[in-house]
Amino acid sequence: MAASATRLLTALLAAPAAAWVAGGVVIGDGWMAPCGHRAAAHPTMAATLPRTTSEMVDQLRGSVQAALQARTSRMVVELPAGFDFGGETKQKGEAGLSAERSDRELARLFLEMFDGTGIDPVVLFSNGAQVSTCKRRWTEKHSSRVFALYGDSAAPPSPLSKAKAKRGKGAAAKSKGGGGGFGAPPPPPPEASGLARVPSSAEVTFVVDPRQAQLAALRDFCESNGDERLVVLLNPRALGGVAAAGDESLSEIADRELAGYFCADRFEPAFVFRTTAAQGEGETAVLWRAFPDPYVLARKPKIGPPRELLREGSMPDGRAIAGALEDDEKSSAGAKVMGALGTVFGGIDGKKAESN
Repeated sequence: MAASATRLLTALLAAPAAAWVAGGVVIGDGWMAPCGHRAAAHPTMAATLPRTTSEMVDQLRGSVQAALQARTSRMVVELPAGFDFGGETKQKGEAGLSAERSDRELARLFLEMFDGTGIDPVVLFSNGAQVSTCKRRWTEKHSSRVFALYGDSAAPPSPLSKAKAKRGKGAAAKSKGGGGGFGAPPPPPPEASGLARVPSSAEVTFVVDPRQAQLAALRDFCESNGDERLVVLLNPRALGGVAAAGDESLSEIADRELAGYFCADRFEPAFVFRTTAAQGEGETAVLWRAFPDPYVLARKPKIGPPRELLREGSMPDGRAIAGALEDDEKSSAGAKVMGALGTVFGGIDGKKAESN
């Protein structure tokens, strides 16, 4: 890591591409608004939670740069599923918000951080369909760095023999019109072949939405190379996000020991913006962190600015988060009851005054 730290930092000093700062509202009024619009500031949140896509990208870049300056070679970045960076044009028939598209946009943003540095990062997806889409939509410079990592549990397709490959090429030449008979649609492009291991030569690796097979291969790579290679997990949703050590309550990974390896003590949460629905119509809770700042748990009501519920120097576990949300719900419910009682008794006192 020491040998390439200067080049890594130089890469992150470049300004973000304009295409990445044109996003819109993703959470709600007063929380994250379109660029150019400033929501009303909250006394305790004004200097923390990002309100626009531009602010989100700036904080993301700044936090990763700060983590590199602190000689951190294992990082995690989490954003809401389907967060719209505005980096890809929506295709015909495509859903408005897509977790897959958002993952690709985030991966491409990280690749662009290293343009012109002489470092060729590797992007690893958990399925070949994502790789195929990247190769269709991205430039050759970036798409050539993208691979599918299958690990041991799902080996990549075996290569065709020379005889079969020759017959296959001949068949394809005869069916340029689409194959399968007159008027039949062309077959879908095959999924990209995958890797069983993280390339041993990779200086910088971005692993996108990894599952159990990818995490197992990544653990082998990390243990074989120590801290000399930069590894960044992007949106590890199967882990439920990176968690405090010993807290795998949100993880979907069956191998609990493997899930525990990717805890916050080993993989630094460089930037976290984890959202979840909170009790109450239209309310959202978010766990936010930009390295090296503390973790902030906040709650955004349907109307009004967010409220800070918890601020911790280390990753809070699921119990602490649930407790803070529960305490806030009780406090809010109590305030509503007292407000209602005040209205009732205020009305009674008013009537007594009128009668006197």
